[in-house]
Amino acid sequence: MGAFSGFGCHTANDFLFTLAIFPGMPSRLICEDEAKFQSFKNAISEYLTSFATAAFLTNVASVTNSDNPFKFNETSNTKYMGHYILVFRRIRAMVGEGLYIKYCKEGLHDPAHTIGTPFQVFSQSKLWLIPTL
Repeated sequence: MGAFSGFGCHTANDFLFTLAIFPGMPSRLICEDEAKFQSFKNAISEYLTSFATAAFLTNVASVTNSDNPFKFNETSNTKYMGHYILVFRRIRAMVGEGLYIKYCKEGLHDPAHTIGTPFQVFSQSKLWLIPTL
């Protein structure tokens, strides 16, 4: 009870990425705050719904590359890997503006910040600093 199926390594990492949650963060930090927990629960439903959209089903679930039902579906796999895996086993990831701002506000670009502690954004201009590699 209280557990759910459907999340493997890649979906868990991708889901947490979309919420700006570090995968190694203790789950109690979400569970001890009722508002955070409800937001997390709602986000699970929203994330999983994306795999039932007409676009997903058309692009990934309905494309075959063989009449043999037991042959690995390379076409579907290529489309899924290229468009629906966000960060899992990726060298680079695309981060939209809203998500980037959320990461900044959570202090996740600050190497001195401890995850789970409050972070103060002092200047809106600080949000637009892009770290150099």
